[in-house]
Amino acid sequence: MRDLLIDSIVLITNYVKKLMARYFSRSQKLLILRKSNYKCVICGSELNIDNFVADHIIPYSKGGPTQNWNGQALCSLCNIKKSDSMPDT
Repeated sequence: MRDLLIDSIVLITNYVKKLMARYFSRSQKLLILRKSNYKCVICGSELNIDNFVADHIIPYSKGGPTQNWNGQALCSLCNIKKSDSMPDT
């Protein structure tokens, strides 16, 4: 029984770590917002810490890492429109 409990805890811990790797930290979000001069990089609308989305340029679902260089500031509407599309090259 004890081994089953330990195995379950390890599985849950690994799942949470993987899930959290998808999201930018608060400090990363602030850096991304500042890098964009507090504007949506697609439509140019004014952004602040409460109304922007830190988006993966190369989508996480397509292997894009959660690192500052792969982040961009978007408004909610542009984030929904972009979805998991790849950047134009």
